[in-house]
Amino acid sequence: MESLIDHCKNAYRTAKLVKEPFPYYVIDNFLPAETFAELVNSGLAEHALLKRQFETSLEAGKSVHGNEGMNAAANIPIKLLGGEFGSQLISELFGINGVSSMFDRPNFGGYYPFHQMNTGGLLGSHIDHSFSADRQIHVANCVYYASPEWPEEWGGETVLFDKTGLREVARVRPKPNRLLVFLHSSTAFHGVDVLKSPSSSKRMTYYMDYYASEENACNAYAQAQNIPNSGRMRTWLHGTIFVPFHPLGEFRSPDLLNVKRFRGEATYVFHYVKYLLGKLLSKLRLDS
Repeated sequence: MESLIDHCKNAYRTAKLVKEPFPYYVIDNFLPAETFAELVNSGLAEHALLKRQFETSLEAGKSVHGNEGMNAAANIPIKLLGGEFGSQLISELFGINGVSSMFDRPNFGGYYPFHQMNTGGLLGSHIDHSFSADRQIHVANCVYYASPEWPEEWGGETVLFDKTGLREVARVRPKPNRLLVFLHSSTAFHGVDVLKSPSSSKRMTYYMDYYASEENACNAYAQAQNIPNSGRMRTWLHGTIFVPFHPLGEFRSPDLLNVKRFRGEATYVFHYVKYLLGKLLSKLRLDS
């Protein structure tokens, strides 16, 4: 009988690489059907411990959760993607050596592995943090779609943008038991389109990110661009950065009458400007 690990390996080793807007894979039927059924029936939405909630124009209807309270079935994607299997997956798909994950760090490195979104929710065009607390470079992400059903008309696709974060290039539907894996850098902009699901149906995903040394990250980025490894990086120091007032390829004016919300929008602008300055300084260092 095929084991869980063998099934998952066979699933990702038959997946096709897509190079635009940045290298990614879509892996369907990632878990065996019986394992996915156990996961769906585990009550993961009720038992995952709430850590943070978001309700802004760029992060709407989203909550992130720790795995405290989750049973063994609900923890399978976390242990699988965060453990040795996940590191091997990233190494094989992107040619990165010495991969570790947020699962290897205390309290997941301050990020959380289970996410939920409600109807009407969205995530604007953004990139994730570029370094871990121990100064490893953030090189890859996995998003595992765990909702028991998700018809196409419910929306909520993961949207992949060009390197400016302004132009949509590709969409990945949050199909149940699907895994999205992508190479992360400081230009890997992505988001989530507006959810149109019934209020009783949440978009449930598992998230895992991966880290490597600067040398190993350089090798992977050079390989992805089909250029010799010159040591040039596409990553510089920043936290999670959203493109302000531009959540999904469409300009949205700030709410000047809502003081609390406008203050939040101003924070997005501040961090985005810092990101652009970091990008400029990084380019100047490379060109010098």
